[in-house]
Amino acid sequence: MTTKTDTLQVPTIHLNGSDSADLVDKLRAARLAIAEASQALRMTAPHARDYYVQNDTQAFQKARQQYTDRTMRLASVADELTRIAVGIQRQPR
Repeated sequence: MTTKTDTLQVPTIHLNGSDSADLVDKLRAARLAIAEASQALRMTAPHARDYYVQNDTQAFQKARQQYTDRTMRLASVADELTRIAVGIQRQPR
């Protein structure tokens, strides 16, 4: 059995299932790992000096957009993990 929050599936806490604190701890650990990955990703931000010699005049803009897309995907997953944790914490115990 699951609880639905927005379109995100949240586990239902019950006696035969996983402990809510354990689930939330694992979600927090995953969220922390994503924060660390986000920090590492920031170090890979494209710089125009690395693209100006390419024949494609839009190369830097494309690289910048792709970088932005990657950071947004990580942020989206982090947000989902937070919403799942909140959904778990809001359930009666």
